[in-house]
Amino acid sequence: MSREGDLEGFAKAVEEAFSKIFEHAKKGSYVRVTSHLDSDGLAAAGIVGCLLHSLDASFCIRIERQLDEEVLSSVSEEGADLYIFTDCGSGYLDLILEYLGGRDVVVLDHHQPVEASGEKLWHVNPHLFGFDGARDISASGVAYFVARSASPEEYVYLAPVAIVGAVGDMQDRNPERELRGLNKQIVEDGIRYGYVDVEKDLLLFGRETRPVHVALASTTSPFMPGLSGEEDSCYAFLRSIGIDAYSGDRPRTLSDLSWDEKQKLFTEVVKYLVSKGVSSDSILSLIGCAYTFLNEERGSPLRDAREFSALINSCGKMGKAGLGVAVCMGDRGSALKEAMETYSEYRRRIAKFLNWVVTDPGARVHMQSIDVVRGEGVIDDRMLSTVATIISTSGLMDEMRPLIALARDERGRIKVSARTSPKAVSKGLNLGEIMNKAASLVGGRGGGHDIAAGANIPEGGVEEFLKAIDSMVKSTLGSS
Repeated sequence: MSREGDLEGFAKAVEEAFSKIFEHAKKGSYVRVTSHLDSDGLAAAGIVGCLLHSLDASFCIRIERQLDEEVLSSVSEEGADLYIFTDCGSGYLDLILEYLGGRDVVVLDHHQPVEASGEKLWHVNPHLFGFDGARDISASGVAYFVARSASPEEYVYLAPVAIVGAVGDMQDRNPERELRGLNKQIVEDGIRYGYVDVEKDLLLFGRETRPVHVALASTTSPFMPGLSGEEDSCYAFLRSIGIDAYSGDRPRTLSDLSWDEKQKLFTEVVKYLVSKGVSSDSILSLIGCAYTFLNEERGSPLRDAREFSALINSCGKMGKAGLGVAVCMGDRGSALKEAMETYSEYRRRIAKFLNWVVTDPGARVHMQSIDVVRGEGVIDDRMLSTVATIISTSGLMDEMRPLIALARDERGRIKVSARTSPKAVSKGLNLGEIMNKAASLVGGRGGGHDIAAGANIPEGGVEEFLKAIDSMVKSTLGSS
């Protein structure tokens, strides 16, 4: 739930961060930007890149899987005059000060922060001002407000990119499926200046670009057993309920359907999902706010916020983060074309991992209070968070049992993505705190949000780590 925060304090921190960036840009400083590889991180980096470019600054953007000692050691050797961290940093302030102490650092993040301060640290994080970084604003939103503080009229064109980051971060995970809090101010900016249109609609993936049966098959939140990933089954389903997938030889998109047809489709999908045991909350998530970007061409995957977000997210997860940043910064040529090709391959790989989780009995471990996906050696660690999110929002799992998914990275360490439900959070569960405590017990680091968090731990500490999480969840929620 959104909280009332200190708007004045947040605005002051935003202005101070911009002033520091402006100061360095005008004196010709070299600026090093570090961000995370998911859609919010790429959107945030894109916004900061646009700001620095407009200020004629000399800068470099690097995208990282995670922030740790190795990354910061490398960053510190670059000799930049200003270091900017977006969508990462708040949980590693102690390490940042250790490696970059004495140098100017700006952190624009929304994850739960650790306690640390420094004379040359400008830290903008919603949690510091009473806002919720999991629901009120994402890192790209923080970056947007920093750019906007220079000139609302000049930088409002970046509002869609901030919305992309917020949607990718699932900040609309509420009954109305709408962006709230500080995110809502960004949406209102976009509407006021003619960049954004908002309407209630069926939230099928690719609602403006894909044939309706393909859009139905492409929808994985919620995961629809027998339909998600199954285009032939979706085509047959539409025929069975009397909805034509084609108008003559031309495939129809969701936006081509009449309102009566959309209502019929929703009603029949509800009946189908109920028969498959999908929860009512997951089913209702199919209706919500659709964010359309009016400055993008009709038929473009960038016209719908969720499709835009998925596109750039795939770039980060497939090792082509630069494409995602370029698209966020306005490249609608070769970068967009390659990003679309990357997304097609990404979808195939995600489907392969999801199929393994669903069909292999050894993929899942049922502990006393948590469910664990043991993806070490199977799931690409860059795609772990996406797999965890899809499984946790499938409606097929107990919402009071957090999901803990594991994968092994290229250095042999274990990456962890944890997800839970709003209901569990309302009972006092905070995954960010739990990940932090459990990871520290085995020589790792963890953190994030109450509803979604992560960690990086040594392989030898997995069993102790999982037992600690299971115990802490049990003490908060009891056992299922």
